[in-house]
Amino acid sequence: MRLEKVCSLICAYNEEKTIESIVSGAKAYADVAVVDDGSRDKTAAIAEKAGAFVLRHEANRGKGAALRTGFKYFLQHDYNAIITLDADGQHLPNEIPLFAEKLSEGYEVAVGKRDFRIASVPFTRKIGNLLDSCILSKLTGRNIYDAQSGYRMFKRHVIEKYYAKTEFCENEFVYEPELLVKMAMDNLKIGWVDITTVYSKELESKMKPFRHTLKSVKIYSKCLGGKINKLLMKRFDEL
Repeated sequence: MRLEKVCSLICAYNEEKTIESIVSGAKAYADVAVVDDGSRDKTAAIAEKAGAFVLRHEANRGKGAALRTGFKYFLQHDYNAIITLDADGQHLPNEIPLFAEKLSEGYEVAVGKRDFRIASVPFTRKIGNLLDSCILSKLTGRNIYDAQSGYRMFKRHVIEKYYAKTEFCENEFVYEPELLVKMAMDNLKIGWVDITTVYSKELESKMKPFRHTLKSVKIYSKCLGGKINKLLMKRFDEL
């Protein structure tokens, strides 16, 4: 099923082993843009050969900066929606239609929800994401099931709303929960999509769960501003 006016955005850093299969898989459903975030291997060349439009950072700038580059490209073209997925194989391209279906139901954003109960998920990832999701749910009063998921689909007006906001300048993985907390606080219609949970030792090495959770809490405080103390008291009193 080919989706009209949809862009698949893949941020990649030294992913020459997996980028071809991810680009090829995503291209079956939508146009593909790859942001090569200063890779020192053949990621960019392989992605381009596989059919992606490649945008390059000369140096590694981080996930947040790569997403912003991709969002800028998206807004410069006539797309109605964008879906973000990782280049390392954690997100399966054949699940892209599930996100499109969720948006067709009236949601403005669709976010992938992993099953952290399965045995292959490392303990640190389970605890880190559980803490992150619980904190965010309590602070926003919304059900947040997977705060760290980067597999997301946005309608165009959502990216238009948040792209120019200067507070979204974090260059690491915390850019994603930062954007999620802002959308939750603005009461956007967020739908959740059950996705396949893929983990390996190689994937685990790229993330530092507790470090990212602590940085995420800092971001939540920044986004909530003066509301943080009131919300903390109210939400945690309900426990």
